[in-house]
Amino acid sequence: MLPFDQTQIPKLYQEGYSVRQIQKVFGYERWKISDTIKASGIDVQPGARSGRRSSHFANENVFDVIDEAAAYWVGFLMADGNVTEAGQITVSLCSEDHEHLLKLKTFLGCNTKPVIRPNSTHPHRKVSSLSLRSKKLKDALNQYGVRPRKSKDAKVADSLSLNRHFWRGVLDGDGYISQPGSPLRVELCGSKCLCHQFCDFLESIGITERKVEPMRSIYRVRLAKKHSLILLQNLYSDASQEIVLSRKQKTAWGHLHDH
Repeated sequence: MLPFDQTQIPKLYQEGYSVRQIQKVFGYERWKISDTIKASGIDVQPGARSGRRSSHFANENVFDVIDEAAAYWVGFLMADGNVTEAGQITVSLCSEDHEHLLKLKTFLGCNTKPVIRPNSTHPHRKVSSLSLRSKKLKDALNQYGVRPRKSKDAKVADSLSLNRHFWRGVLDGDGYISQPGSPLRVELCGSKCLCHQFCDFLESIGITERKVEPMRSIYRVRLAKKHSLILLQNLYSDASQEIVLSRKQKTAWGHLHDH
């Protein structure tokens, strides 16, 4: 029997192992393994204890037609989603953004709920996590560039590269907007390729002064006041509440109001 590992067990489940298979590795009761997975913010699917897997989804076709909502959530998952080859899809945000994961749950039509739990690396903080499994959904996301291990080579499909709703999703996940009252600055971080695609989008809305800069192991694009205002107006001024991170839209509105 291996030592009980509260961090390794959820990782194995996310990689596609069933509760029964994990039990064979560690030798502990299935209920203990199942409870450990749930405590990490991952929902254990019906049938998972016996080795069978079933879908969480009421609608696995949400990305078949790319409308404004689908484009936004592809962008957000490009930035903040974790997708495995087995079809496990996990999004973890700070607990103050719990409402945003409820919006994602509604869009996907899934029956699992985001869970608020302590941050594994900073126990005094809390995170909200939504985790579900669907190979069909994973395959659909792959077509648009949301793939496993995408952080350093992420690239969105050409069909979304100039879509403002997609880029709002990316900025909501991996972007920075300075707070109203301070000098206006907007940044986007990501892979080198994704940042260059972002620059192409910026050019399409009239922002010609932009540059991709290395930042440790990734890259970023930074915009100063004039160009930041153009971007915020384009992305946030009329965004539907169902497809925007509320606190980031509030920040954008603050800058637009001040200028």
